[in-house]
Amino acid sequence: MKKEQEHRIHSCMKPFLGYCLYKAAQLLKGKLEDSIKEHGMVVQQIGILHILGATGPMSQSVIAEAMETDNASMVRFVDGLEKKKYVVRSNDPNDRRIRLVTITPQGRKALEQVREVGREVEEKFIQNLTAEEKKALKTIVPKLITSASGS
Repeated sequence: MKKEQEHRIHSCMKPFLGYCLYKAAQLLKGKLEDSIKEHGMVVQQIGILHILGATGPMSQSVIAEAMETDNASMVRFVDGLEKKKYVVRSNDPNDRRIRLVTITPQGRKALEQVREVGREVEEKFIQNLTAEEKKALKTIVPKLITSASGS
């Protein structure tokens, strides 16, 4: 099979929204992962930096819950970010059993760099859509996620 044909959807599969959304998400995630390799991070670590950048210090368990991942994976993701000095861990002043994770200035700089890379990848991914279709997609997909999660 030729490389350019690998990701075409067979006509009999086009009516299946679940399959099409899954395939689109899989392809976009792959493109994002390829583009951020030089930054030495995975998509989940970028999510962690986004959350910390927007909300401030949080416990690993709260971040894990927000990202819908298990605590063991979260520890590995945060360990990697800590090694790069993108985050620091500290004791919660209100509860010494809790370790807070905080984004560092280096982490903010790295986040800004990967945000730009992410924007470029996303724009290229949806380049064949009209402006109206892009706007609709950015409205509809979050609604689908909210609806599917029962919120």
